[in-house]
Amino acid sequence: AALRSLVFDSLYDQYRGVVSAVRVFDGVLRSGSKIRLFHAATTHDVEEVGFRAPHNTAATELGPGEVGYLIAGIKAVSEARVGETVTDAANPAASPLDGYRDPKPMVFCGLYPRGGRRPSRSARRSREAQAL
Repeated sequence: AALRSLVFDSLYDQYRGVVSAVRVFDGVLRSGSKIRLFHAATTHDVEEVGFRAPHNTAATELGPGEVGYLIAGIKAVSEARVGETVTDAANPAASPLDGYRDPKPMVFCGLYPRGGRRPSRSARRSREAQAL
């Protein structure tokens, strides 16, 4: 089966580039192989794969059902977005994993009353707006 793995988290390391947390669904993800990011349409050489137990522990490969990390010299976290499908560049999968959607930027805000005073009119209105 062709390699298909899902990126479920990514962070940027200033020395290694993007470190992606992945789960392998089909195929085998090996160090030294060439991969293609399905939605970003870019190819990269895999520098290292491994497990987090609790720190990154390098391995030669990740097989079906295994969860680990992937370092492939990716320079921008925007390339390895959450939900991205990683496939083999030489033998790409015919279709990406289901469920990918472009992330929607969101802003979260918490409002708390000061002391034991009665909530202000604006606080009451914001709670009413949240209830809608």
